[in-house]
Amino acid sequence: MSGEITFERQAATYFDGVLKEPIRQMLIGRQLFAKQEVLGPDKYRVNFNKIKELGAAQTGRAIPAVGSGVDRLTLTPSEIDMIMFWKEYEIAKMDWDLFTSKGINIGATNVVSAAQMVGVEEDAYLINGWKPDGTNYIEKGIYQIADNTATGSATSTFGGATTSIANAWDKLDEDNIVGVNYNFLMHPTNFNEAKKARSTNGVREWTDLIDLLNPYPNQPKGDIIKVFGGNLTVDTAVMVPVDPVGRYIDLVIGANYLNDVYQNGPSKQFSPVGGITVSSLIARFTEPKSICTVTSL
Repeated sequence: MSGEITFERQAATYFDGVLKEPIRQMLIGRQLFAKQEVLGPDKYRVNFNKIKELGAAQTGRAIPAVGSGVDRLTLTPSEIDMIMFWKEYEIAKMDWDLFTSKGINIGATNVVSAAQMVGVEEDAYLINGWKPDGTNYIEKGIYQIADNTATGSATSTFGGATTSIANAWDKLDEDNIVGVNYNFLMHPTNFNEAKKARSTNGVREWTDLIDLLNPYPNQPKGDIIKVFGGNLTVDTAVMVPVDPVGRYIDLVIGANYLNDVYQNGPSKQFSPVGGITVSSLIARFTEPKSICTVTSL
């Protein structure tokens, strides 16, 4: 029967559920996109419109003369393919038999480990970018696509992180990036330095940094985030908007950590059972100037 729920389908569905909580906790990259749209695993390409910003608005006391200041809204349409991430794993035949015959849940160590490896690849792309040949970026992530740069100050000195964030705000303000709070991505070395920074009187800098990142009280809050895996260079940080409406950045997800389970060998009786964890997504950067790299930390 076409509608029959096979044990393979049952196991795959079980693994999909097992993954949700640990995956949500381990992924840094996805946390940086306040707007996320899940299209489904059968979607591989999405539309993308880049907006050309309009000129300044007008001010006056009289009723405006319609047509006196027309500024055409220009959209540059394109299509982009999602990027696929996957990792294969095996399930011991004995565990599989217990699952199929008695309904005993399979230990999820292998599948969680596979998903974690997929998550590492996702983070590398979302934070930095994807370069299949190891040199040239086919798709740029947050760090590489940033189109604003500010000079910071040493995080090892009290006040250095404050100066760094303030200087980044100066650059963003110059380009009229408004209405959103910010996350501040830091290399572990700089994060730990800023975390322990104290004045000579013992005043902690960290609380002020969080306030500085969040000037808009009615918008989602930003935070300081430690970036692992070599995705961020030491003494460099990145300011990223917390953008719930997706004006500047958003994330489109296809396969949202799905599993396929199958017999991994010729023997139905003795061969292990294989599985694969798959995700697909693409980051859309409508305004790269909304992302600011901070150097000289």
